[in-house]
Amino acid sequence: EGRIPYDFVVNDSFIHENIINDLMQVNFLIMDGECLTTANTLVKNKIKEYSNHYKYNTRKAAISLEEQLQVISDPACMRIETIICKINVLTYFQKNAEVLPLLNFYMHKLWKERQYTLFLRYIDRAYTVIDEKDNQSILKLTISALNTWVIKKQSNASEADHLFLRFEITLQRLKNKEKTFYQMVYDYFLSKRYFKNCSFKDSLKITEKYYLSYIRGEIKDEEQWIDRICNVFALSVKELEGNEAALKIFQELMIKNEDSFYFKWEYLSHRQCMNFYENPKESLHDINLILKMFKDVNSSTYPLPYHEYVDKAVSAFCAKEYENTVIYANDAITILESNGIIPSLGRAYNVRGCAQVCLGDIASAEASLKEACFIMDETRYDLFGWRGSLNLIQLEVYYPSKDFTIAALQQLLNKTYQKFYNIYADKLAVISKKEDFIKTREYFALLMFGHLSKLLKINLTENILHTLLPDRYAEFYLMQLKQMNDKRIKHTAF
Repeated sequence: EGRIPYDFVVNDSFIHENIINDLMQVNFLIMDGECLTTANTLVKNKIKEYSNHYKYNTRKAAISLEEQLQVISDPACMRIETIICKINVLTYFQKNAEVLPLLNFYMHKLWKERQYTLFLRYIDRAYTVIDEKDNQSILKLTISALNTWVIKKQSNASEADHLFLRFEITLQRLKNKEKTFYQMVYDYFLSKRYFKNCSFKDSLKITEKYYLSYIRGEIKDEEQWIDRICNVFALSVKELEGNEAALKIFQELMIKNEDSFYFKWEYLSHRQCMNFYENPKESLHDINLILKMFKDVNSSTYPLPYHEYVDKAVSAFCAKEYENTVIYANDAITILESNGIIPSLGRAYNVRGCAQVCLGDIASAEASLKEACFIMDETRYDLFGWRGSLNLIQLEVYYPSKDFTIAALQQLLNKTYQKFYNIYADKLAVISKKEDFIKTREYFALLMFGHLSKLLKINLTENILHTLLPDRYAEFYLMQLKQMNDKRIKHTAF
């Protein structure tokens, strides 16, 4: 890994401290906690090549390290750097029985400290030391890993593919009641992956049967997996049928079990989202209730309310408190970066960029919105990614920079509209039948797509009218498009 505890270097007579100082002077080595770490990727690759080509020398070094590490056996008495080194050495010697308790100790510590990215690095290592026939250990590890991807908002990451496969294979070896329980857990993770990919019909299909069984009192689960899978059902309804339909589901779940942490959390989160535009102060009130819930429980059992940290900035933006928006967004960025919750980081940069436009700081806004789009594209956060792209297009149309040509903006607008269409076509077919449709965010997005396409001289309006809007809205929609000549992004941000 290109890291070595500093104490090992000090005790090695072959390594002169002047050499270390010289290497640190040119940033070839850096101090990382209690370790010396090479900052050069090429060197890390060479270390791996060396261990493959000079196996005898590598083994001698491993034996020497093992002798030094034998002094302390209790992981609670070791420094973290020593634990990491001992895990690597014991894994090298395939001493699975000895490395497993160390891995358990260290990974539990990482999880408790919410160092999720580092925790995931050790998952594959843990699989190598677990007996392949030990179903419970494999399931426990796989569930921990998938749950971490869910917390990181990346259950659709390609790195999680092998975890789903392991889960499926292990499920086939289970029987009866045990299999039924773990099938529900697996279906929860699968539904989260479908939801993250905006395949809402698939997530609905998986979760609906569990929701109905729970409402009928047929399922009891002390570990709250049923609570989580019912929440996915409600959120799927939201993305297919709208906020009011989802609210009824959440209210029903709260009546069923008002003490459920997960039900209360998602119910308040949904309610505050519904109040963003018309009652942002009420939205902020519900967000603060959620934050208090997590403060009161104070347990690593539950992830932090990462989504709501960003929502706090959104509520301030909707209240036109732009300076507070920037403050809340910066707070969210700090928390999200330190916990490795990268997709939500894109949301935070997006709302900060919108507020910076309203404050007249166009250069900072452009940087924030570009970062938002890059992050959400890279992490495939399509449900929110189209919003960042639409905001960036508006900014570049109204405040042109040298970074985008007209052709590039046209291409980006077409790409963003296609994403929006793929996500919301089914939902629009339902909510466009309701009386308050023209007050929804989705309708307003259609206005912005039409407006921007007119400014960029491409024709999206015809497609919108023929595929997404019922005929009865056509005249009203075209009239509103003609009236849209206000170039201030503060009235048109997502």
